[in-house]
Amino acid sequence: MTHLIHPQTIMKRVLEVFPGAQSALFRHYHIGGCPSCAFQPDETLEALCARNSLNVAEVIQQIETSHEQDLKSAVKSNDDYQKRIEEALRDPKNLGELEGADAIGTAGSVACGDMIRLWIKFKEQSGKKVVDKATFQSFGCETAIAVASLATEMIRGKTAEEVLALSAGELAPGLGPLPPVKIHCTQLVESALRSALQPPSDDKKVS
Repeated sequence: MTHLIHPQTIMKRVLEVFPGAQSALFRHYHIGGCPSCAFQPDETLEALCARNSLNVAEVIQQIETSHEQDLKSAVKSNDDYQKRIEEALRDPKNLGELEGADAIGTAGSVACGDMIRLWIKFKEQSGKKVVDKATFQSFGCETAIAVASLATEMIRGKTAEEVLALSAGELAPGLGPLPPVKIHCTQLVESALRSALQPPSDDKKVS
């Protein structure tokens, strides 16, 4: 079997080839997680193992095995994410402009590739003004559409204060964890909600 690293490989190169190596070393051998067990970028893998009384061949095998497991986990996570998005897009809710809306919010820019516009209508319920209906238009990726669809459903019956208290990650719990590159989609919807519901500060009010 051909190995991409060997005993004389310096730790800087080990981490370049296997980005998860530091996590694997700490998880299995408690190496590299704190100053007392840290290693230097120019230290060889062999020297690191000798200093910690470890078998270098076994450590190389562990790093490679952990890397393979990380890759499989990433592929599965991506497949699960795609399935959740497809399910949310199969029947998106609340698309389109809402006539007679009490509040309208926009975030993003068509020029940048992603934009969300939200329309919100309120009603009186138990002495409080709560969201009766919310709709949206999205110009951007499928994830933004899926997030907006779920968010406009979940904010019904909430007051403006309750909606504003929601974090971006709480707006579309049905989608599960999003890939880091897609987290901005939840932030875009959150920004549109704040644009619609958050009163302007005094210094921004038009006299």
